[in-house]
Amino acid sequence: MYPDRPQGIFIGEVYLHEPGGLITNLMILVASAALLYRMRGQGTGWMVKWKLFLLCLGVAAFGGIFTHGFPLLFTESEFYTVWWLKNSFVPLGNFFAAAALVPYIFGRPESAFFAPGMRRVMWFFIAKAVLVSFLLFYTRSFLPAVLDLAFTWFTAIYAAQMMRKSIPGGGALLTAFAVAVLSGLMYLKPWHIDAHWFTNSDAVHVAVIFSMWLVYKGASRAQLHFNRLAAEDIRS
Repeated sequence: MYPDRPQGIFIGEVYLHEPGGLITNLMILVASAALLYRMRGQGTGWMVKWKLFLLCLGVAAFGGIFTHGFPLLFTESEFYTVWWLKNSFVPLGNFFAAAALVPYIFGRPESAFFAPGMRRVMWFFIAKAVLVSFLLFYTRSFLPAVLDLAFTWFTAIYAAQMMRKSIPGGGALLTAFAVAVLSGLMYLKPWHIDAHWFTNSDAVHVAVIFSMWLVYKGASRAQLHFNRLAAEDIRS
């Protein structure tokens, strides 16, 4: 939240409010860019959804660099505008993860998410993302995003469990969201190794990077499987 007074550190003439948060958000941004670069050229609907998921995490982290590192650059109203905008990419990213995985709960391929038979499910996840963004704006609390993350992660774990029965990569995706759930537990009780440089929030950010890498591995393995199936269809 917006600081009422400087509580961070000065490095020379530069004030850093939460240097650990600045660094770990920068790490998430770099990880997002690196993974998106590795995924270039993989343009199927499956990979596009995961690219958008990782892009949303990167954009949220970009905003986090400023809200964690340099909040006093803004007035209070400006700060909460930036805070709301960057955190709104969290439910948006959750929407793209759901778009990739939820169809497997219903025994359908990921491409079915936008098909007529799943319109109600699609509109539910769209409405959820809009509602969470509104609640972030109205409450100025991260709690709506935390609840949305919990719902999405547990849904993703269940969907990945269904998916991995027949598609390679499901296990990595399951592990990715399981890591995310476990890392989220670190938010419940504040702790720190150093109050400025590494807190429980920073540990969560580090775990998010590991989860992002697992998402990349799982999505890529599944894409290779989809490519093989497409090649077999062409040959037949």
